[in-house]
Amino acid sequence: MDAPPQAAPPLPPAPAATTLLLRFGELTLKSHAVRRRFTQILRSNIETAFVREGLDCLIRDDFGHLYVDTSDISRAVPLLQRTFGLTSLSPVATLRSSDLGEVAPFLAAFALENLPPEASTFAVRARRTGSHPYSSMDLGRVCGSAIFEAAAASGRHLSVDLSKPDFEVEVEVRENRTYAYARRVPCPGGLPVGTAGKVLFVLRGGKAESDLDARAAWMLIKRGAQPVFLAEGDEATRTPSPHAAAALGRLAAWTPSYKVLVASDPLDGEAVARLAREVKAHAVAVGTRAKAGAIAGPVSLAGPLPTFHPLLALTDAEVAQIPLG
Repeated sequence: MDAPPQAAPPLPPAPAATTLLLRFGELTLKSHAVRRRFTQILRSNIETAFVREGLDCLIRDDFGHLYVDTSDISRAVPLLQRTFGLTSLSPVATLRSSDLGEVAPFLAAFALENLPPEASTFAVRARRTGSHPYSSMDLGRVCGSAIFEAAAASGRHLSVDLSKPDFEVEVEVRENRTYAYARRVPCPGGLPVGTAGKVLFVLRGGKAESDLDARAAWMLIKRGAQPVFLAEGDEATRTPSPHAAAALGRLAAWTPSYKVLVASDPLDGEAVARLAREVKAHAVAVGTRAKAGAIAGPVSLAGPLPTFHPLLALTDAEVAQIPLG
């Protein structure tokens, strides 16, 4: 008599995504020493932002990614989406093992938990870092087989499609840990705030002008500038005008720390130069635009210090696409 077919071994409980894997872009192009310094600044920015929002976090770094453990991922994700220096993030489930016999059922359980009901095709994207007795191709093949068999055992028929799958699951084995994730959330990129020089950002009082100034500031903060905001308002009470205050509120979500100065005329060259010296700024920036081929406003605001006009070369459509919020 033929032996009865053996049932597939039961899967472990579906692992929950309790960690956020953070990826950086330009930082990977820096030298070892610069990258380490920039990463330390990025970590400090993340910690400051979490403290400001009343969120707990524990950050780990393996020089390839940052990992954030927090009790409230739903609140942490939008916070990190406004963190310059990060290109994307993924909520990940973690396995403290790199043994392929443990990794495959772990990924299968994770994949089935996150598999959309309408999906009929899938793909495994596998990577590994470190020394292991298997290749990345082996990792993807064994995990793909485990997902296929687990789906079949649960009554789902799946097929592999590496080009345009309905569902993608990614697995990274880094040294002795395994990370599984099924989505990537885009982040703004750029450089961590504070890795470049200090810039004095003018925020004028008019509605349209303050909006342009805020967008210009966003562009340079994305390049690592440490912001000091010079808002138009009442100097006696140090109260920004309503539109300048609104611009400050929009920018505050994008920078972990900043300083605010108030001036009745933020375009007064002598006053701007004096304040720039006091805060030790390296440059001044304003959101001026061009009209008939010429700058519509002062070209220089702080004497020998450079004045940046980040919006000059952009079209109106490009300015409107700056995701300031």
